[in-house]
Amino acid sequence: MRKYLLIFGTAVSLVLGLTVCLGLVFEPFEPLVGDLTRVGGYAEKDFGWTAAQPVIDIAGNGKSMSDPDILVLGDSFSRSNLWQSVITGKSDKKIQSFEFAQVGCIRNWLAYALNHPSAKTIIIETVERSVLANFSDLPSCKSVTPAPFENGPWTTSANRSTWPPEWHIYRTLQVSLNTLAMQIYVDSPIRGDMVVNAPIDNGCAKFSNRRSDRILYFSQDEKKFEWKHDDLANAIANILPIQEAAREHGKQFVLILVPDKLTTYQKCLSNTGDFDAGNRRDITSSLIAAGVRTPDLLSIFREHANKTVDLYLPNDTHLGVAGYLLMGEKLSHFLSEEGL
Repeated sequence: MRKYLLIFGTAVSLVLGLTVCLGLVFEPFEPLVGDLTRVGGYAEKDFGWTAAQPVIDIAGNGKSMSDPDILVLGDSFSRSNLWQSVITGKSDKKIQSFEFAQVGCIRNWLAYALNHPSAKTIIIETVERSVLANFSDLPSCKSVTPAPFENGPWTTSANRSTWPPEWHIYRTLQVSLNTLAMQIYVDSPIRGDMVVNAPIDNGCAKFSNRRSDRILYFSQDEKKFEWKHDDLANAIANILPIQEAAREHGKQFVLILVPDKLTTYQKCLSNTGDFDAGNRRDITSSLIAAGVRTPDLLSIFREHANKTVDLYLPNDTHLGVAGYLLMGEKLSHFLSEEGL
């Protein structure tokens, strides 16, 4: 028994010692901050942002808010309440926000929002890759009173968190292999199950991370290039009745389409492959052409891709604070121009 315990203990010690050494070389046990580095198995040391982000105050959100002027239904791009707070700061409009996952379904939330006594504007925000999932079909669901997500007032941080350290054996091995792969596939994309790591033109994108010669994005961002025209047209056709229903209830409807990270930086890819100029689906233009009231965030984001440092975070699919600040300012201007 002692012999087997000795062998087992030695093997475990070797594995732990190896992963500690790999961690020290490839990632110094930094905390997992970005969703793309977490899911894709890439080092925060390589893709964590290093430039300071703007520091702004974020308004609270929740049930206690009375008489909101604007109701928002959104996804993770709204959960931080960041762009909403920028609008509030510029217009004094009170905004109450809800998450898709917590309202039952879109129809249920709309029934609530359309009959809300104080809200004059209703907004649905969706990231580009989720347009078909959200609007191809609008099924009914059990009628419940939607609850806004709860968060207290907070202030953004200028710097990325690097403490406390984290150590995960499997992740250390995954990061090590992926880091070595970047040395081998210098001019080619590295495709994982959920995350793509692709080389980009440094002069086209302005990222502050150590490996700013490459971009991480969700592989799902590529799926829209496979969408059939009729499927997108059907989703847009389902949005138009929402806009009309809002008008009939004396309210205004706005759809906010947040471009996928790939869409914004698509022209920056060093090896575009199938994503050439003839295959850049512009969903925003299709929405505007159909008569949907929506701001053109795509043009704004592409214009700022090589101007705003970490417009999107290099380790994450979401915007940086600078990106949300730009988004909030442009949306505030859009709503003002629309008289909302």
